[in-house]
Amino acid sequence: MKYLYWAFLCILLTFSQCKKDNGPTIRILRFQPNAEFGKDANIWSALPDLNGGDSLGLRAFVEDDGMTISIERFLIEFDLSLISDNAEIILAELNLSYFDTQGRTHHSTTGPNVGFLKRITSAWDEQSVTWNNQPTTTTEGQLLLTSTSTPNEDLKLDVTTLLQDLIQYRNVSYGFMVQLEVEEGNKGQFYASSDHLNTSFHPWLEVTIME
Repeated sequence: MKYLYWAFLCILLTFSQCKKDNGPTIRILRFQPNAEFGKDANIWSALPDLNGGDSLGLRAFVEDDGMTISIERFLIEFDLSLISDNAEIILAELNLSYFDTQGRTHHSTTGPNVGFLKRITSAWDEQSVTWNNQPTTTTEGQLLLTSTSTPNEDLKLDVTTLLQDLIQYRNVSYGFMVQLEVEEGNKGQFYASSDHLNTSFHPWLEVTIME
């Protein structure tokens, strides 16, 4: 099964390379795993023991109904084993497609829905992670997700520096966590997960490396 996975992944990868005069090789890798091999999950403060590993959507979201404040964050990790430790990361872009199971759109009802993309620093399991056992993260190198300008826009984010950190600290890096900068009021961003039925909606990471 492991061999078949890598064969399948290599087909999915957008792969190109150029080499001149026996110099460095430049490769472009596109990682877009499906539901079987994708690793992403939602976690909820209002349901702290609920696992969202099979969610069709990924949400950085807060809702205050006057009685309860519900905060949602999401986690995502790509298998970067194809990138060697000595590879130079020239460019890395994370791409997320807008989606919400309840038809909600990006909104900033009580303020900008600005978020953070953080590096996860402890291991987590897609089928058991919850709010109560969520992994640790670091603010070092975190990236700002600017407030959305349209209700259903997709996200394309330059994560080059953060991916360099993931490779440099591979033994203590376990993907990304996305959360709102201010987790109060009513606001949110909504994207599709690797479990979405439309494979073109699955999160993908495109990395240009030089070896």
